[in-house]
Amino acid sequence: MGITKADMSNVKEWTNLAVNLFPDTTFEEELAFHKEALASKKEMGFLYQKDNQYMGFMNLSIRSDYVNGADTSPVVFIEALYVLPDYRQLGIGKELIEYAQAFAKEKEITQLASDCLIDNHASERFHKSCGFIEKERVICFVKDIGQCCRMNVRIAKDENDSIAASYIYAMSWKAGYKGILSEKLLSDIPFDFWVNAFNSNYDTQRFETAIINVNNEDVGAGGYGLSRDCADSNIGEITSIYFLDKAWGKGYSTQLMDFMMCRLREMGCQKTHIWVVKDNIRARRFYEKYGFKCTGSEKEITFKGESVIAIEYTV
Repeated sequence: MGITKADMSNVKEWTNLAVNLFPDTTFEEELAFHKEALASKKEMGFLYQKDNQYMGFMNLSIRSDYVNGADTSPVVFIEALYVLPDYRQLGIGKELIEYAQAFAKEKEITQLASDCLIDNHASERFHKSCGFIEKERVICFVKDIGQCCRMNVRIAKDENDSIAASYIYAMSWKAGYKGILSEKLLSDIPFDFWVNAFNSNYDTQRFETAIINVNNEDVGAGGYGLSRDCADSNIGEITSIYFLDKAWGKGYSTQLMDFMMCRLREMGCQKTHIWVVKDNIRARRFYEKYGFKCTGSEKEITFKGESVIAIEYTV
């Protein structure tokens, strides 16, 4: 019968195979995960069946976030691939890889990506035998930090949210652009400077503003929507992201960026760009760490009579 797409008719067989690959999870946990995947447009599973026997499976996802080693976006990522021990060395794994390649080409995606544990030499050899090229090796770190804070992200919807976001922007400008813009310009920025702009977004719906709240305090905000520079509706733009200085370096910016990137994908954006002040080294390092790449394009931006050079990043 060959390779078939996972659906509700074979979800239990799919789950049985997955439990073999992931023995630390229960059948119920894997079943719930697979049912969620079936409802997703970005995740899917495929089963290899022959003579009424399910012999292996493969999980794929279409990823638009940063994928280690990939230089295009989106990519088709092999999240899992498994063949039962009795059916190995029969070419089933390579058939699944070839199927993944055909699936990617059908979606007009030009790169297929995967990974394995650094000491899984059998998987490493298998990937290389299928034509994969090793791009990089990653060491993962975890630090226990004790009790977690209460954090949530919301989409701004009214005047109060506009006031909150504008205050964050003003405070962030005053702290973050010292030495880039004049002290007088920064000190003269009123806390409600951006309120009208945020309010107008509720009417035009061209851009959204997201606000991140930590322990019942709004500490960051960002804007996003369809690109102002491109007519292509598949191109998104992060227009801004700002935080109170006391929230810098605590990982909140990544949480907010994840939320905004997710919203842009929901809008159908396949690529995203951002303009960042060239001399704002802290911001540029954040975007680079997140996966944005500098295009080299520059433009002059003028604010209240003062000019700065902005540089473009894209992902």
